[in-house]
Amino acid sequence: MVQRAPLPPLLLLSLLIPGSWAVPEAQPLHRVAGQTLSVRCQYPPKGWPYERKSWCKELSASKCTRLITSSGPRRLAQASRFSIWDNPSTGLFIVTMTGLKEEDSGHYWCRIYHASGNSVSKSIRFYLTVSPASASTQATRASRGLISSQTQSCVSSTGRAREAPRTSSAITAPSQQQNCTLHCHPAAPGALVSVLCGLLLAKSVVLSALLVWALRSRHAQHRGRSLMHPARSRLQARAQGGKCTGNC
Repeated sequence: MVQRAPLPPLLLLSLLIPGSWAVPEAQPLHRVAGQTLSVRCQYPPKGWPYERKSWCKELSASKCTRLITSSGPRRLAQASRFSIWDNPSTGLFIVTMTGLKEEDSGHYWCRIYHASGNSVSKSIRFYLTVSPASASTQATRASRGLISSQTQSCVSSTGRAREAPRTSSAITAPSQQQNCTLHCHPAAPGALVSVLCGLLLAKSVVLSALLVWALRSRHAQHRGRSLMHPARSRLQARAQGGKCTGNC
């Protein structure tokens, strides 16, 4: 009778300790905060029965938290910032992470599960590094937020300013400009306002001068006509007096 040789102590220890198996080398991935990550996980094409695919984040040597799991062949599954799409006929499933954050850095796994149970049949390991966004990128985002909250002011005929919110992509309707004679940028300098006020004042002075000139011209014409009437009456009286003397 043949007796089996006992297993070496180191091999027994490796079987008892979870996570002591050789871990595959991680494929490096690098992104910047705010970007989107898309990972293509390949596997041998297989038909029925369907095997679920998953994207999980490694928390320890023996624990991996599932972030998204496929629901079926050629069906898009979504959860929070994650999505997964699987095509078993081509042996490819795609995982997408949007709005990356610095805390998303770490080890991730593409995993395939047996249809008969919850055991893993294939795994691909990645290491994701999410770097902080540059100062220029942060400034661009801040400026976009500032533009979206900008306001524009318009001065009505009474001289009172009115403010109306406007976003960078909004189109100002004509109804919003009623009773407004001036459309100004919210950050217009004071010098521009002074110039515009000066122009309005000059226009008022010119109109007043024209009105005075018109009134004076009309008064002068009326006075000239009144002066001509007495002269005509005198000439007519003299003519009538001459006729009377001759006849008499």
